[in-house]
Parts: sequence; structure tokens; C-alpha cells
Amino acid sequence: MKKIVALSNLVTDLIQNISEEHMQSLGFEKGKFHIAETGEFEKLRKDLGEGTKIPGGSAANVVAGATQLGAKTGLIGTLGNDEVGTFYKQDVLNRGIDDYIAEKQGQSGVCHTFITPDGERTFVLDFGVSQEFEILGTQFENSHIFHTTAYELSGTKELTNKALELAKEKGLEISFDLADPGVVGNFKEEIRQAITGAKIVFANEQEALTFTGKTDAHEALDEIAKLAEIAVVKLGEKGSLIKSREEKHEIQIIPIENLVNTNGAGDAYAAGFLSAYSSGKTLKEAGEHGSAFAAKACMSQGARISE
Repeated sequence: MKKIVALSNLVTDLIQNISEEHMQSLGFEKGKFHIAETGEFEKLRKDLGEGTKIPGGSAANVVAGATQLGAKTGLIGTLGNDEVGTFYKQDVLNRGIDDYIAEKQGQSGVCHTFITPDGERTFVLDFGVSQEFEILGTQFENSHIFHTTAYELSGTKELTNKALELAKEKGLEISFDLADPGVVGNFKEEIRQAITGAKIVFANEQEALTFTGKTDAHEALDEIAKLAEIAVVKLGEKGSLIKSREEKHEIQIIPIENLVNTNGAGDAYAAGFLSAYSSGKTLKEAGEHGSAFAAKACMSQGARISE
């Protein structure tokens, strides 16, 4: 089985249920994603506490899921020397993920998720020290697949590119997720350079269309497949598309009996796909594994599936 190592912003989600009045008093627009300004986050932590802690980060979610499915994995990232960092590190160890995590003086990355009585979610993110990566050649030894996302590239371009280059030098196959349409729109050329020659590229439909400038998912898939050996476009309830130089597949979704939350479904798909691919499954089988694990994520409360 091929070992998967990932580079990720290690951000812990702090989930809290609050009243409409309390949400208004915080001064953030409800239902939106916000980056906390200096001082704002400390005030939030002081006023509200930590809430329910769930380890996060897109690429980290992928290796957590892949580990759960039996893959060998490792995680590169940075945590602060605080309680949140200790919590996150222990979760990594408990899951059996190989630990390549640096510890820095300061606050770990955290994302407050405020849930109001109407079910609306508002996100306030503070990266803390999570983007201060330490990239070492030893982190890639005895591994076969390197996975990261456009989130890391947009936050710390030089360090993420260093990791990509080291992974290539060590002979690892590159797996890359386009991550977010807004990030894709702002960092299109940087992403193009990163995925050219990659083994696998994941994108949802909007990310694929934004990146390629196409208006059709099949055409966007074709364009991405010109840059990477395997292109995967996730279509939500319409399934997914997979294309390599030799084959193309349309993968159906797995019916969901009790939809709870679509947050994390894309990461779960990548986890299912990579775990199957790393064990020698065909592309069609990998896509079916991805679809099945994404369905489980949609029936879970958080971005990660409970053991």
C-alpha cells in the first residue's frame, strides 16, 4: 500500500451554538466567512471560550479519513504551544497518523464556527502559527503520495512550493485539491504551475469552471486532464467525473438516508479515492470508494467522520 503524506494548515474548529442577539453583538455578518483581525480573536476566545473542538484543515481531513480507511499516512503542519495544539497533536497520535508536526511559540490555528438557532453557520478564522511550515526532506521518506491544496499555496506560496519540489525530488506522486473557487480565482497561475505534471488533481464543479474558464464540467475535466495524469471533478449530488489519458468514468453518488451536513464531503471523497488508489484499486473503484465515504460524511455532524 502506498503511503500518503499531506501538508496542511492545522486549524481546529471551535463549534458554538449562540443566540441571534449574541451573534449580532459580535459584529460579524451572519452566514459569512471572516478572517479575524489582530485582537479580535483573543476577545472572542475570552468572551466565548472554546466550544466543541474538532481538528480540521482540508488536507489534514483527507489523511485522517484515509487513515480511517486503512491507508498509511503522515501529516506535515505547525501547531502552537497551547491547549488547542496539544488537543490536535493528541488526535493525530490517536489516529495512528505519522507525526511530522512542528511546534511554535504562539497560538494554534483556530476557526470559530458560530451556529445560530436557524442553523446558519458563521466562520471566524485565525491562522495563528499554522502557516509557518517547517519543510524537511525527511518528512517525505518512505512515502509515495504527497497531498496538499490551494489553501496552503495561497497562504504560504514559497514553503508550499518547497514541499512540492521536495516531494517530486523524492519521487512522490503529487495529489492536489483546488480547494475553493475564490482561492482559485485569485491564484490561478500559481495553481497551474503546482498541478502541471501532478498525478491527481481534485476540484469541485465551480472550482473546475473557475480554473479553466469553461462553462461545462466535462470540458473543464478535459482541460485539467491536460495538466495532470488524473483529473477528478466532484459534482455534488450529480456524482463525479474522472479522466486519465486512457479512460474516463462517470461515478454516481451513494443515496443518503439522513442528510446532516455537506461540510467535509469533498475532503471525504478525496480520502476515499486516495485510500483506494494507494491500495492498487482501479480509477473507477477509487471513485466509487470516494463517493461512498463522501456519503458517510454527509451523515456526520462535523467535517470528519466519527470512528
